[in-house]
Amino acid sequence: MDNKEKMLHILKAYYDKKMFSKKIEFKETDFEYGRHEAAFYLSNLERDGLLEFDGEVIRTGGQRHPKYNNSVSMIWWSNADITRDGEIELKENGLI
Repeated sequence: MDNKEKMLHILKAYYDKKMFSKKIEFKETDFEYGRHEAAFYLSNLERDGLLEFDGEVIRTGGQRHPKYNNSVSMIWWSNADITRDGEIELKENGLI
């Protein structure tokens, strides 16, 4: 999967959470570089206005990852929600 596909996969999980009350169930092993990679995608989705963070989603700490240039000790997947723009992005990519 390329970066865009991974971000759309995360976005779709948040859409399913909103529409069908499905729990977000990502694990570190779902990403090649674990929580560092996941935090990178979450941050980009939030920056682009496709997700909205409600409280703390990414806790920084630990060793800095050389590829993603972040240090992440924990991710709270439940503290983010898809935005209207996120839903539009999914529609434009044929995922809903």
